Amino acid sequence: MTLRVVLTVAEIAVLAGVLCFFLKTLTTMLSHIGDTLTNIADGVKAIDSHCTIVGPGADQLNALLTGAAGSLEKAAVAAEKLGS
Repeated sequence: MTLRVVLTVAEIAVLAGVLCFFLKTLTTMLSHIGDTLTNIADGVKAIDSHCTIVGPGADQLNALLTGAAGSLEKAAVAAEKLGS
């Protein structure tokens, strides 16, 4: 009877040790994942700040390109009239 109690206590101790090992490993892995997500969030913030600078300029550039396309179309029509 005493041997069974000792073996049961030893088994519980081993189980607790294995659980502690896996929880420690899991904690380390989650910590690394958290650090990686922090780096990604910082990168996204940097990209967002760069995009806010580009946004208004892109609208202005699109307006200029639309005007240039209209002017090129008029020039093409005029060139065709000269050629005929």
